[in-house]
Amino acid sequence: MYWNAEPMSRELDILRRELIGTRNVTTMRKDFYNYGNDLNKITQSFITDVKKQAEKKKMNKVSLLAIIRD
Repeated sequence: MYWNAEPMSRELDILRRELIGTRNVTTMRKDFYNYGNDLNKITQSFITDVKKQAEKKKMNKVSLLAIIRD
């Protein structure tokens, strides 16, 4: 029985490494998804702020686009 222990532990080690790699990829996907959501929130917040400023100053669309471009 002892002669089979080493190949089995090697196979388990390979499987363990593959599972860790899969978990890391899943974590990276979640991080990327969260980053995308955060970026969307920031963009929406910026657009809302610009619209509020435009309403306060009663700007037209041309000056509003100039602010966004800068």
